[in-house]
Amino acid sequence: MARIVDHLPLEELEARYRAARDVTEARHAQAIWLLAQGRTFLEVAQVLAFAPRWVEELAARYNASGPAALGD
Repeated sequence: MARIVDHLPLEELEARYRAARDVTEARHAQAIWLLAQGRTFLEVAQVLAFAPRWVEELAARYNASGPAALGD
């Protein structure tokens, strides 16, 4: 199971995912939101059609830098 740092509450992650205008930012926010819910890297990768390794990298980036790491 992935560990996601609590930079933002779950509700804020969902709100950012749903409000994002940029596709990349929306998918990144969705990935972090799903991981924060307790989904595995593999589950999130399957939902978003990402490689599991990319989901792990995205989570590490988010954990290190917070919401600024989402999007391009």
